[in-house]
Amino acid sequence: MIDSEKVAVESPDKQGARLIEELTSDILSDLDVAHSLYNIRIFIDPDEPVFILYGKLAISLPDIKISDVATMTHTDDGLKLDIKNERYVNDLLDKLVERYGKANILQLDRYTVLVATDDDIPDETIYEPTTELKRKVIDSIRRVAPEGYRIIKHDITDDYVLFIASEEPIKQEWINQGRRLLKEAGL
Repeated sequence: MIDSEKVAVESPDKQGARLIEELTSDILSDLDVAHSLYNIRIFIDPDEPVFILYGKLAISLPDIKISDVATMTHTDDGLKLDIKNERYVNDLLDKLVERYGKANILQLDRYTVLVATDDDIPDETIYEPTTELKRKVIDSIRRVAPEGYRIIKHDITDDYVLFIASEEPIKQEWINQGRRLLKEAGL
């Protein structure tokens, strides 16, 4: 569970607010995004019905490039890639297939890939952890929002997340309220 100071809930239903606070802390911890989302403020009014969550994001994950995953050596058969980080090998293979075609890629074993080319492979990004983290943050917030609140509007940047949900069409006043809350929080 994350620090209760990281989550504050405002609602006319005080008992519901306490439950949402606990649920938010548990879900963020379970989905491993608690370290990236803080200063979380939630406004929920079951009578409206509206759920607004905003918080600060701390994202400092570098993109993974080909050179982070493999070293390249020219051979008579093409370019040999020796895998040094197995975690991103599928992302590497996807990028190679996209660039050279499946017929020109041969995975000899777990740690060796042969590419039918004489040219060096540009050191491109093959995995963006920030994108994955943002997806996980939105997924965790969807789990916090009340179940019937299926109409959603969200805005997520490298600095903050604003998430508005309702069972009715999102009203402009809720969006304005969310933006005002962000501004008050200095985001």
